[in-house]
Amino acid sequence: MSDTGPLPHEDDPLIVAGRAYFAERRARVDGFAKDLFGLRGTFRLHRKALVLDLLRAPVNVLMGLVAVIQRVAVLLLGVLRLQRAALWLRARPVLFTTDVATEVERRVLTDLLELPVPAGARRSDWPAAVLAAPELRGLIRRAGSVAAAEGMAQEALHIVNEYAGTRTAVADMATALGTLAFGAVILHAVTPGMISMAPSIASTLAFEAAVAEFPLGSWLGGTWYWLFPTEATLWLYARTLGALVMLAAVISAFGGLVADPVQVWTGVHRRRLLRMIDALEAEFMGSAVGFAALEHYLARVMDLADAGVSVVRHLKG
Repeated sequence: MSDTGPLPHEDDPLIVAGRAYFAERRARVDGFAKDLFGLRGTFRLHRKALVLDLLRAPVNVLMGLVAVIQRVAVLLLGVLRLQRAALWLRARPVLFTTDVATEVERRVLTDLLELPVPAGARRSDWPAAVLAAPELRGLIRRAGSVAAAEGMAQEALHIVNEYAGTRTAVADMATALGTLAFGAVILHAVTPGMISMAPSIASTLAFEAAVAEFPLGSWLGGTWYWLFPTEATLWLYARTLGALVMLAAVISAFGGLVADPVQVWTGVHRRRLLRMIDALEAEFMGSAVGFAALEHYLARVMDLADAGVSVVRHLKG
């Protein structure tokens, strides 16, 4: 949240112009969502996921728990009114920003908000584009100082960044629900994530390999190892975990191919975009409320549950 000067009366020309600008943004939401996240749009968008995003995604999967801790810490610092510390920590994300998320942010800025972002501009150039927007210039001038105006621009970009990140969070939640269902039906275990699933998969692989190599045949081998279970080696567990993390990375990178059109059809993208515009309007009008994206927290709770289940199983031996 940035500091601004006293809010002018609603009849003030600045306020009227600002309200009109954001009303126009809301009118563009349906077309924007369909163009960017519809069937054709999402396929064009996910071309950005090739190569580099596939390398970033496994790290993001493994760093999910750290991201939970960071978000909770930012919230606590805010509650304690340690705003500078909260902003400092928030500005140092532990998860990599994917090319797909960056493209979503860029399209929001240029196509939905119609800000003057030059073609090929780097992320570091985006604050200047916010400050240069004619429709926002008068509202930004109320900040009272250059530093405050830059803070307002940064906060607006943070809201857009939080919005763009919700797509990855939704993909993470879909992956977690898929692993839960797979674990319940196939493994008969609670597996809210790839880390908690890895031991069960490794044990199954070890069992199948031992049965196949049993000298008296697979039927007797299955009976023998049912009575005297074999244990997966550390190397087998590590390979299994690595394969599952890579699978989760692919799903996370390309899950939007299915999730995006569904969210367009169900109106989820529309409602989320409207909430983002509401947050941006509040920020520029001087009554900032932030963009509370529940998806981020739900996805990280699943990461926390995944780690918790793994720890409990380890303690039980």
